[in-house]
Amino acid sequence: MLPLLERLLALEEVELLDHLDAHALLDLARSTVTECFTDGMAVVHIGERADSLFVVVQGEVVIRNGADEIVRIGPSEVFGASVLAPSAARGTAWAKGDLVCLSMTRSAIYRAIYSERDPAPRRRRDSSSDLVLDARWHS
Repeated sequence: MLPLLERLLALEEVELLDHLDAHALLDLARSTVTECFTDGMAVVHIGERADSLFVVVQGEVVIRNGADEIVRIGPSEVFGASVLAPSAARGTAWAKGDLVCLSMTRSAIYRAIYSERDPAPRRRRDSSSDLVLDARWHS
C-alpha cells in the first residue's frame, strides 16, 4: 500500500480531480486502495459493472476490445467507471508491465465532490504545472 502522502500527490496530478479542494482531495486519498498488477493481468474486464475509478500511478494500461488495442493509459490518467470518466474507452484493461494503480469507488468520489465543507482555497495549476492555492473561496 502506498503511504497517504504518495496517494495524495498522485491524485493531485489527475486532471479529472482538479476542481476538488484540498480537504476533499485528502478525504479521497484516504479512501483509495493501492492495487498492483503484473504484465498481462486483466484489471477490468469488458462487460463488468465498473464501479471503481482507477488512477495509474506507475506503469501502463492497455485497453483492448478483443484483439484491437483501443488506447494506452499512463501515469496520472484514469480508467474504469464510465459514469465518472465519460470519455473512457470500452474494453478490457490489461497491465502492460508492472502496474500500480489507486482505485476508488464511485461513492467515495461522489462524497468528495458533493460533501458540505467550510470554504477552502481551491487548487489550480500555474503555468509551470505546479500545484498552487488559489485565493478565491468556493461555495
